[in-house]
Amino acid sequence: MSDRATKISLAALMLLNILDASTTLALTDANLACEINPIMKEVLEWGPWHFILIKMTAVLFACYIFWSFRGRKLTKYAIISSLVAYCSLLLYFCVEIL
Repeated sequence: MSDRATKISLAALMLLNILDASTTLALTDANLACEINPIMKEVLEWGPWHFILIKMTAVLFACYIFWSFRGRKLTKYAIISSLVAYCSLLLYFCVEIL
């Protein structure tokens, strides 16, 4: 994976994280869903800004690690797996809403 492809993938990962956070907040606020991750469920109880801050920080840290080790084959698979997981999660949200 080239540096350009890695940058695009990490930007997509951040965008998907923002979509996940906003969808989670909207659905939990409307009582249409609940946070399944026990750690983030606890953070969500602290308030939406804490939830967003910690969620963004965690994914930014992951992106930093991915960028730092971008030359390794395992990193390529980790980035792709993360993108697939986020896309699957957002698809699940869409199916559940409809």
